[in-house]
Amino acid sequence: LSCFVLPSQYGHLLQTKTIWNAEETPESHSLMEQILHLEKLEVDIFRGFTLPEAPTFNQVFGGQLIAQALAAASKTVDCLKLVHSLHAIFLIAGDNNMPIIYQVHRERDGTSFATRKVEAKQKGLVMFTLIVSFQKEELGFEHQAAIMPDVPPPEQLLNMEEIRERRLTDPRFPMQYRNSAAKKKFVPWP
Repeated sequence: LSCFVLPSQYGHLLQTKTIWNAEETPESHSLMEQILHLEKLEVDIFRGFTLPEAPTFNQVFGGQLIAQALAAASKTVDCLKLVHSLHAIFLIAGDNNMPIIYQVHRERDGTSFATRKVEAKQKGLVMFTLIVSFQKEELGFEHQAAIMPDVPPPEQLLNMEEIRERRLTDPRFPMQYRNSAAKKKFVPWP
């Protein structure tokens, strides 16, 4: 799974010219595939580029950083583990004309989960950090098995004046509470 966000006017970049072609040359890849292609420099270190024909935003586009960092992290985990969650932190703007070095830190490798921290660097400075969790698909607990009760829509609920009046007159509330509620100033919501 890779996330790459582009404005709609650049949607044509996502169309692969030869998606079913057996050729595996960079020329046969779509622009999107070329952007996601990372050069492996060492174990857990990759280099990515902003392609000259890609749309420019005067700095490295945030969606590109997320997509390339996620691609780098994905290359370091078991292929059966899928992205479970991610958190992206943009620190400084990147330069479109310079390569981006992605350093993957293997924070945790468990049976079901793996966690990676990816730092994107230019000129030796960390410009972006991605923390991503991967999980092996497996049966688990049904955390939201409870069915929500039927409740009235907001327009059928009591307004603040009606709620205050009930507090003052409802015999289920102790008299001391009703007296203190009567002394409190009602501040209407904007």
